[in-house]
Amino acid sequence: MNLLIRSITGRVWHERDWPIAKAHLGRAFETRRDLARAACWNGAVSSKGRAEGARDMTTLEHPRPEGLLHNPGFSQVVAAAGTRTIYTAGQVSIDERGALVGAGDLAAQTAQVMRNVGLALAAAGATYADIVKITTYVVAYKPEHRAVIGQARAPFFPKGTPPASTLVGVTALALPEWLIEIEAVAVVD
Repeated sequence: MNLLIRSITGRVWHERDWPIAKAHLGRAFETRRDLARAACWNGAVSSKGRAEGARDMTTLEHPRPEGLLHNPGFSQVVAAAGTRTIYTAGQVSIDERGALVGAGDLAAQTAQVMRNVGLALAAAGATYADIVKITTYVVAYKPEHRAVIGQARAPFFPKGTPPASTLVGVTALALPEWLIEIEAVAVVD
């Protein structure tokens, strides 16, 4: 196999020239393995569309969940094959058309957010039971909000063993009518 590396300047370096390439490209490329990875980073691509010498890496899927608003600025859910870790985008209290659900009602918004988390997870083949970590952002958080959020969230974790969780009080979310946003990380076999 003939590995090629294309530097930022556009120069193509053949495998036999790697020692020179190392000097040209800098200290980050101290081993042949690093140089092979540089092929991916610097655009040396085979006729099959893969970088010369590149190995298959983790596959990422970006399913488009039914029932959730499609936004080209971010993915609602990303599934990583290999260890099959699933990361959802922060979900807010909107329906699939982008309409607010539960205006001014933290409990109602929390329930809708959790339904949206479930839709995102289902698109990647996961359920609430697969969630290992959630992060919750609450606008103008007060200690009494924790009970409201906990009660609204509890039905989604019926076994009584909710995932690891972080609760963060924030000044604002992307839109002023959103009171809560939750993102999840899930792991499936």
